[in-house]
Amino acid sequence: MTARYHLILDPAHQDGLRELHARAQADPSGVAAKQFEAARIALSALREGREAEFAGERLGRSDNHPDLRDCAEIKIPVVEEFNRRGRPMGPSHRVSYREF
Repeated sequence: MTARYHLILDPAHQDGLRELHARAQADPSGVAAKQFEAARIALSALREGREAEFAGERLGRSDNHPDLRDCAEIKIPVVEEFNRRGRPMGPSHRVSYREF
């Protein structure tokens, strides 16, 4: 059986997801629909403890940024992006989270 985690989302993020969902329903083939599906997949993966299935890493600390050593990220492909040589650049979106 897979571990289940309780996700706590900031109310502003919840509002943003509701707005994104409304835009996705208005245009099911648009970018908002792709972004909403990616968010749904990412949150489901975190809830089920499957973050290892996605590209990502633990975050760290540097002198130029806040200390994020207790945070991690997973990377989600939403939009295909290519560099100047035409090579894929990898997942276009990230979900950063903190475990506690």
